[in-house]
Order: sequence, then C-alpha cells, then structure tokens
Amino acid sequence: MGDKMFKIAENNLFQYLKWRGDLSFEQDKFNEIDSFILSQVVYYDYNGLINKEKVLLKTVLKQYYEINNNRKIKLGLIIPNHMVELGRAILKVKRYDNIYVSDYVDKYDRTNKEQFCAMTFHINDEFIVISYKGTDDTLVGWEEDLNMIVSFPIQAQVSAHKYLEDIFNKYPNAVYDLVGHSKGGNLAMYAGIYANNKIKSLIHRIYNFDGPGFESDDIDVVLYSEVKNKIRTILPCNSIIGMIFNQLGVVKAVKSSVKPIFQHDGFTWEIDGKKFLKTTLSKNSIEFSKSLNELVGKMDEKSRQSFCKSLEKYIDSLGIKTLSELSTIKTKPISSLKVFTKEDKSVFIQFVKILIKHRVIK
Repeated sequence: MGDKMFKIAENNLFQYLKWRGDLSFEQDKFNEIDSFILSQVVYYDYNGLINKEKVLLKTVLKQYYEINNNRKIKLGLIIPNHMVELGRAILKVKRYDNIYVSDYVDKYDRTNKEQFCAMTFHINDEFIVISYKGTDDTLVGWEEDLNMIVSFPIQAQVSAHKYLEDIFNKYPNAVYDLVGHSKGGNLAMYAGIYANNKIKSLIHRIYNFDGPGFESDDIDVVLYSEVKNKIRTILPCNSIIGMIFNQLGVVKAVKSSVKPIFQHDGFTWEIDGKKFLKTTLSKNSIEFSKSLNELVGKMDEKSRQSFCKSLEKYIDSLGIKTLSELSTIKTKPISSLKVFTKEDKSVFIQFVKILIKHRVIK
C-alpha cells in the first residue's frame, strides 16, 4: 500500500500534531485521535528497545530511528510508508513528552499460526493505554486471520486477553483504554469483553479502528453487554476490512476519499478538530459485508475447515514468508490453485468475484 497510489487526507494526523502538539494532556484531554496514533506506533519493531520496565516513548523512538539510520525503514507491503514518519512527528511535539511505554510483546509462531504484538502506554500514573498491533507483513498473521472462520478464539485473541490480565495485575489502580487498528481492534474488543469484572470496571474505552468484527454465534452476549457502551468502532466510509463479520459497540463512519481498499489506512481519514470527521457508511461497504457474510454463512464447519486447509496449502506453495516477497515468486500465483479441491476452488472464485464487484481488487 505505497504512498504513491493515493493521497493522504488534507486534515490528517500530521496536521493534528501540528495543531494540538503543543498542548499537554492536562491542557487538552486524551482523545480518539491520540488513541489512533498509539494504535499506529505499535507497528514499529521495538525488539531490544522496550522490556517490562517503563521508559519514555520519545527515548525509544529516538533509539529506533538511530538504529535504522543507515537504511530505509520498510514496515511491509501493506503498511504505508508515511507510517514511518509518524514517530518523527511525535518527537517534535510537546504533547507526548511524558508518555512512558513498557511491556512490549512480539510473538510469531508459525506452528500455531499466531502473530501477536502489544505494548503499554502510560499516559500518566492513573491512565494506561494498551495498544494491540494489527496484521503485519508476515503470512503467519494472514493465516491466523483466515482461521477466524474456523476457530474461536484464535491464538492472538487468547494472548490479547492474557496480556490485559498481566498488565492489570502489574498496574491494578489505573484506568484503561484498549486500542487497536485492523486485527488489533478485534483483539482489543475480545480482551475487553472477556476481561473479569474488576478489569471491566476500570476500562474507560475500547477503540476498534477498522478491525474485523465477530460472527454472531461466537461472542458471549452477556459478557459483551457489560462493555458494549465502552466500545467505539471507527470505520472509513468505504470500509472493507472493518466490515468483515458483525461490528460491535457504537459504530462511527468517517470520511475518506480514496479507493475502498486504501481506506484501511487511517492517514486517509479526515480529521475535524479532535475527532475524525463523521459521515455515513457507503452502499458499497454495506453490500460487501452482506455478500461476504452470506458466503461464509453458507459454509458448514467441514467446508470451512477444508477451505482453510486448501488456502494454507496455496500459501505454502508460494514459498514465501511475507507479503513483501510476492515480487520474488517465479511461478504465477494462479497456477498454484491446483491445490484446491473442486468445492474449495468454487468458494475461492466466489470470494474473488465479491472482491472485484466491490472494487477491492481489479
């Protein structure tokens, strides 16, 4: 999702930091734009820079850029290049001077199909934001996303719940926000819904930024009702990723003028002051969700298992570990469809037709 393919919003995150960057959180409260920014900063690789103890966010960001000074930072095929500049913009503003970070966890487990990453932001001694990372460039992460149609919970959801419990046990007197973009938003919702009552009482907000929802039969209705009013699901007006399965909480569509699939990039979302500019979901987005959910809904458990296994074989046949390696494939990906059974190939073709119809791919 390179930057040359589209323009970011005129009133974007960088403009917000210029406008509000000189104000501390005491002067101007932490808001949904700040939440989104922290859902993006977690995409950086902090391995070796953050452990379990608190350290200033700006100290870590300076170290991150110093380490990567001699090479161009690439976060992956689907992570926009302007994401790299966000940390540099944060370093220039007063607003984030006193944020500490701790407890960075970054797990990749190909055997168990898990990609999980989270970190804790200490806005002050009484207010903590836990940020869950979304799907990254690794195919492990994408295979885990696929498992959402056959497994509940997926391993990353289990890890997200445990991470929240661990942080709460370490800091039991703070108020919490849980945030995440893409799959990270789904993890934030899962962790909050299945948290114990004590933790739930200390959760202020759960922000899901264009992350997939849940199938209706999966979520415990009673547990969900206990945090329903705390969940804020924020979707671009032509959302694709965020319209997978059923969305939870208070749903807000925001303005973005780029093509549907590029709207997953929050830098294309228009900002109005201290919040994203509200609009309505497009007909295309609503119909995409309906078509996809109907396709998945028609599949019984056996069909889902078979389809997922075929798709995993297909991915393995490509011989790559990251999306960035797609350009290195010598054989045409379409030739690898022979690993699909007749029934699974039919489902795959129906899925591709849905993507084409709703302008996700050409």
